[in-house]
Parts: sequence; structure tokens; C-alpha cells
Amino acid sequence: MTQARAVVEPYTQTVLQKVDPQVLKTLNLVQLEALSKAIGGMDKHRRHALDIRGTLPLFFSRYYFVILAGRDRRQATRLLEQKRRRDAGLLGVLFSVYCIGCGALMLVLLALYFLKASLGIDLVAGQHIWEWLRP
Repeated sequence: MTQARAVVEPYTQTVLQKVDPQVLKTLNLVQLEALSKAIGGMDKHRRHALDIRGTLPLFFSRYYFVILAGRDRRQATRLLEQKRRRDAGLLGVLFSVYCIGCGALMLVLLALYFLKASLGIDLVAGQHIWEWLRP
């Protein structure tokens, strides 16, 4: 396990500790660095601009916290978020058109009713909407 001590990433060390010591002894430094890159994402451009990690010791237990921030380089996630925004926008537009259409339909029907009433046309003899609405 002495070769694995050259690796400084805690997660990588944890993973390498789970590897059989006999197998770990057969790895050279180049192989360990390659594993470290693969496990821990050691590429410089992949690191976060802000990486704060720590623990909060309390009387009854300890809690850890992680604050990561940086530029989003996940293309698939970004495309999915854009699609969701576009779909939500389309749904909003359709709902607005539906509400405006229902309101416009009610106004048209009310205007037709007043037109019918002003012309004195009775579609159902002896029955009027105003009579139904009176208490």
C-alpha cells in the first residue's frame, strides 16, 4: 500500500484500500496515476472553481458539508434542461390560449344571447336565462 500513498485524493485512497494488497503491489506509479485520474477525476479542467468541504462536530454527532460551484460542462444535462424549459413555455402558452379562448367564447355566447333577446327571438317558449338566475 506504500505506492498508493502517493495518491492524495481521499476518495481514490478509499477505493484503492478496497483493492487486494497483492494486486496493488503489482501496480507501478504510471498505473496508479491512471487509476487515480479515472477514479477521482484528477484532470485540472474538471475541477470546480469553488470546492469547500468540512465537518461540523456537534455534541451528539458530526456532520459534513460540501459546497461545489463552477461552470456546468455537462452537455446532456444542459440540453435536457433547455428542452424542459421549452416544453414548460409551450405548456404555458397553450394554457394561456385556452383560458383566453374560453373567455372569448363566453363573451361571444353572451353577445349572441343579448342579440337574440334584443331581436325578441325565443328558442324555448316561455323560458329565459334571466328567470333561472333570479332568486
